[in-house]
Amino acid sequence: MLTVTRNKMQLIHPICEDIVSHKEDFKQHKIVLTGSDSFLVETDHGVIIKRQDMRTTREEADTILVQQVAWVMAKKVLVVADDTDIFVLLLHFCCQGDISASTTVLMILPIHGCTMSDISATVHQYRPIISNLMAAHGLTGYDTVTTYFGIGKAAALRILRTGAHTVANLGDTNCDLSEVISQATPFILACYGQDGCTSMTETRKKMWTSKVGRSVASTPKLASLTPTNQAFHGNVA
Repeated sequence: MLTVTRNKMQLIHPICEDIVSHKEDFKQHKIVLTGSDSFLVETDHGVIIKRQDMRTTREEADTILVQQVAWVMAKKVLVVADDTDIFVLLLHFCCQGDISASTTVLMILPIHGCTMSDISATVHQYRPIISNLMAAHGLTGYDTVTTYFGIGKAAALRILRTGAHTVANLGDTNCDLSEVISQATPFILACYGQDGCTSMTETRKKMWTSKVGRSVASTPKLASLTPTNQAFHGNVA
C-alpha cells in the first residue's frame, strides 16, 4: 500500500495531526514533523511551535530530510532511512561543509539489526572521491535516470577509486553539454571495461562482434550492450 504515492500523501496529514494532539506524551522529547505544509511543526516538551524559519518549497522527501540535517544545531544527528540517494546526499553536503563539521552524522536503515553508518567518518576516509560521487551516482541511474544493464554502483565506485576518471562537470551549469559528455563517456566505458574505445556506438559494435564471435548460434541481448551515442547523450542531458 505504501508503494503508492497517493496513499502515502493521504496518510501524512492524519499521522502528523495525531502526534500534535498527543503532544503531552512527548514532554521529554523534541520532535520536528514534516507534513504536507510548507513549514515544519515542532513539539518541544509539550509545546507546539510552527517553524517558519524552516519553511521549504521542496517536494522531494530525500532533499527535505538532508536540508533538515543541515539546519539542526546538534552535536550528533541520526538519520533513519533506506535510500541510497540520501546516503550520497549526506556525504556530498558534509564534504561541502553545508552540514557543519562539528555535527556527527550517522545513518541507519529502518531494519532491526542493521549496522549504523558513520557519515562523518566516511567523508573523512573517502574525501578524494566524494566530489565526484553524486555525479557518478546520478549518471549510473537513480529515480529519474535509467540504469545501464549490468553496471551498478559498485562498478562506478571502483572506477572512482582508481582516480583515472572524473565526472566533475556533470551538474555544473557553467559547463557546456559537450564538456559533460566528454567526461561522462570515458567514465561509463571504463565501467564496461572498454577503456580502449572512444564512443558508445563504437563500443556497442565491438561488444556485439565479440559476443557473436563466441557463439554463432545465439546473438547477445541488446540490453547487455552499451547504449548508442544518441541514447547516451539523452541520458546524460
